[in-house]
Amino acid sequence: MTEFTFRRLVVGLLGLNTFLLFAFAGAAFVFFKVEPSAVVNKLPLAGEQLSKGDMEAFQRALNDARRSARDQSLAARQARIEAAALMGEPTLDAMH
Repeated sequence: MTEFTFRRLVVGLLGLNTFLLFAFAGAAFVFFKVEPSAVVNKLPLAGEQLSKGDMEAFQRALNDARRSARDQSLAARQARIEAAALMGEPTLDAMH
């Protein structure tokens, strides 16, 4: 290793170490000095505050919607499987 190469290596490593040192110092500053944000309340779930009768009707409506979308969901799943299979096949088109 020549002296010039060694000097370039030392300068590069000093720059890298300086960057890492300031990165850790900045992270420590943020960790210790910045006050934590206020605790955010969780969002209510859909239908969480409904009465028992309304909750049952809501569940039935969700189940009906899921059943009505089942055929479309299965068709989309099959299309994704077919597309993945086609993408994995080798290309047989002649190149001109």
